[in-house]
Amino acid sequence: EKLFSAKGNVCLLNKLYSKLAPSYDSEFYGDSEDASLPRICANELGAQVNEWTQDRSLKILDVGCGTGLVAGNLRHNGLKAVIHGMDSCDDMLEIARSKGHYDCLFKAELGPPLDDFQCDTYDAIACVGLFMPGHCGPECFSECVRVAKPGGFIVFSLPDGDYTDKDSTWREELDGLEDTGVCSIECSSSPQVLFENNGNPIFHRIVVLKVSQNKYPVPLPEFVGAVKRAASASKGEKQFQYRFLYNTPGMFLFEKYMAEKVSGGSARAYNKRCEMEILKSSMLLDVDPEGCGATREIIELGHGTGTKICAVLQCLLDQGVDRKLFKGLIYRPMDITKGACIFRTRDVLGMFPEISIRPIVVDFFESLRKLKEEALEISNNSKQHSRCLFFLGGTLGNYETANEMVNLLHEVKNVLNSGDRVFIGTDLHKDEDILLSAYNSGKANTRWWLNIIRQLNHAFGAKPPLDVSVDVWSTQTSYNFVGESHPNYVDYVITSLRRQEAELTRPAEMAGTKIVFEEGEVVRVGRGCKFTTTFFDNLCKQAGLIKVATHCDSQHYVGIQELALSE
Repeated sequence: EKLFSAKGNVCLLNKLYSKLAPSYDSEFYGDSEDASLPRICANELGAQVNEWTQDRSLKILDVGCGTGLVAGNLRHNGLKAVIHGMDSCDDMLEIARSKGHYDCLFKAELGPPLDDFQCDTYDAIACVGLFMPGHCGPECFSECVRVAKPGGFIVFSLPDGDYTDKDSTWREELDGLEDTGVCSIECSSSPQVLFENNGNPIFHRIVVLKVSQNKYPVPLPEFVGAVKRAASASKGEKQFQYRFLYNTPGMFLFEKYMAEKVSGGSARAYNKRCEMEILKSSMLLDVDPEGCGATREIIELGHGTGTKICAVLQCLLDQGVDRKLFKGLIYRPMDITKGACIFRTRDVLGMFPEISIRPIVVDFFESLRKLKEEALEISNNSKQHSRCLFFLGGTLGNYETANEMVNLLHEVKNVLNSGDRVFIGTDLHKDEDILLSAYNSGKANTRWWLNIIRQLNHAFGAKPPLDVSVDVWSTQTSYNFVGESHPNYVDYVITSLRRQEAELTRPAEMAGTKIVFEEGEVVRVGRGCKFTTTFFDNLCKQAGLIKVATHCDSQHYVGIQELALSE
């Protein structure tokens, strides 16, 4: 039960598995030589690579290898391939090592990104007991696909209900991979007992995916353009935009970065802490369907983990709003990252089952275009309802110029009808020491900002791969306060501690392009505006919006700006 409720907490899972390790095989599987699910996984994997049974050039990665049950069954079946195993628990790895089935074992976190493994490395990947409650979510599929060779196989176990339910987040991800041609489902086993929980059998299936020969999606044109400019730029002039940090691995690295900031003390954690303080204490919504202008639809742009909307809704309950009023309320998270938009909505649904959740995977400006069309339909409908848009986290400040911010706010204005509201998170101007303390926050910060370099390896096929270890890069921030009427930016930079050169191999238009990072070269990976009241009010005026209110935390570090259409 503790394992299933761990919510992916690596430290907690490692402690639990360390205690279980000595008795794991017998307690969970009875007979380790005939463990049903690992045996079926090994049989299915062996069936896919049968012609290579005796071939030592075949490479297999066992993700979440535990005590080595899958590898044991593979060796029992006569497979001579090179088998690597990875797990995050030392005690489980030690038992796996003692069995002698693996050629190499790695200690690594099981969630994305899998930085210890290069693209297109393994002919087959096995994952048994990894994708289940409290452990790894479907966001890990993309990294398994990345490290598998084109034409290779991924053989994994999945809870039976998650596989058969077409609306589950797991099937959403699998169907999405199939729809985009990244991989295809080859076959699945009948339900099998993985192990028992309090006497209740836990049924899983073994599923086989075949990875496509053409598994890499084309990067966004804006990202391709930024990489082209960086490749031709002189030393010290390479620049990327903050938004390019975000893909599925980037989202999870950001969460780890935020968690490290929280553990570092109040000053370092101010942005998330202060925004959550506002959301937990301010009644931002009126959900009474009988009320004038009551909100019946909540739209969140770039929603991340969904915790912020949960805080907004919980605040209503804490203030005495009847939970029954949530019935019929629609929550629509919109994000370009499927890991953000799909995977975490299950947490919102678990806390507020009365709400209808309709996630949409779409890029930001496409989501605004879609909302604009819907606003026109609503305005022409006699049964109008009010919508509230949330654009939190200070993302507005990541735009490079004031003109870009005005253009964005103007686009937001176009999706509003009379009675609609939009809530925009802003990081307010404050003492420079507080800002620099917040952003200079250790290795988790560096790993997240290095997601720009990581994507040069993954999306652009850099050869040889650029080193993304925190030992060969440093991070630094600086704050330039210009004045009350101007955008005041914190710049985020990474510095290469040694020379690196690579040739890009994809997409086609970038093939053969060389990119060089000289020793000591500074690369800007983003910037964040810190807003003054004067500057923000001027942006709203230019965009045709009025500021209804500014909701601030007790220290006035962060402001959530409530906006509406100008009359």
